[in-house]
This record gives sequence, structure tokens and C-alpha cells, in this order.
Amino acid sequence: MTRDWTEEENFGNILFSEDILQIVVQHSNRKLQEMRHKYKKEDRPELKDIDIIEAHVALIACLLLTAIFKSNKEDTALFARDDKGREIFRCIFSQKRFLLLLAALRFDDPNTREEKKKNDPATHISELYDIFISNCQSYYNPVSYMCIDEMLVRCRQIWREAHVSIVSRRHLYEIFNIDAFLNIT
Repeated sequence: MTRDWTEEENFGNILFSEDILQIVVQHSNRKLQEMRHKYKKEDRPELKDIDIIEAHVALIACLLLTAIFKSNKEDTALFARDDKGREIFRCIFSQKRFLLLLAALRFDDPNTREEKKKNDPATHISELYDIFISNCQSYYNPVSYMCIDEMLVRCRQIWREAHVSIVSRRHLYEIFNIDAFLNIT
């Protein structure tokens, strides 16, 4: 169960908190600024900085919709077509803006990445990941009368803190506290 929240409040706003969005906006805008210098006309509408509202309401929503519609492998040219594709995408972004934001999407400071990579191989996402997991743990508290359907996801030891939940099915794991394990050689 989760904590009480008002109807107006979206659970996505709680998990993808403003802290996460602020980090994404800050680093993505830095990349957009670099990209702007490559164009002759720097004041093009698709080159403008992203703000928190556009990052959350438009970009994350658009990415979630591509997952929901299973259209992540569709050509982005469908954004501009009236006869094919999904209208919702054309309502959210132009194709150029969407592709530019995907190219500019950043989660960390590239200037400090190499130094941090020595201690943390996943440094490019670790700050956001830690905030997201903390939000999940803060706002989701299982209670004694909850019912969980038996659905175990095969993960083959890609998580450090996973433990065997059914001995007869050793390839299935219960994940309590997600901690990414990167097998980088």
C-alpha cells in the first residue's frame, strides 16, 4: 500500500520527483546549449531549453506512451504523418523536437563522469537511480493483508541483492531492494 495522496496528485509525480526532473533538465539543457552552436540559426524552436514541465509532462509521458503502445521501434517519421502513426505523439511534440530532446537527454555531468566512473561504473545514472529507489521505498509500504499474485520475473542474477525465493526454481528471484550489478570487464 502507499501513503495517502490527493486525487490531483499523480503517483508518477511522486516516483519521478522534482529532484529527478531538475537533474535531467539541468544536464540536458547543458547538452542543448552545446548542440545549438552547431546550427546557423540558433533560435530555432526545437533548440530551445527544456523546462521541468516539458520534461515531465511531455518527454517522460511520450516515452511511456511509446512503451504502452509498443511503438518504440516505429519510425519517428510517423510523428509528422496524418494517415499513419498515433495522433497523440503529434500533439505532444514535433518530430524534430522529439529527436533533438532524445539526443540531448543527459542524467549527469559529463565533465565529472570519468572521475566518478572509477568508483561507480553506473555513474551516469546512479544519482537518479538512488533518488528513484528512495522514492519507491518511501511511498510504498507493503501491509500484512496484501495479496501478491505468483509472478516471478527471471533476472539471472543481474541484481546484487536478489535472493532465491523458490528453491526448486533457482533461476527465479524475488527482488526486495534493487541494486544494479554491472558485469563490466
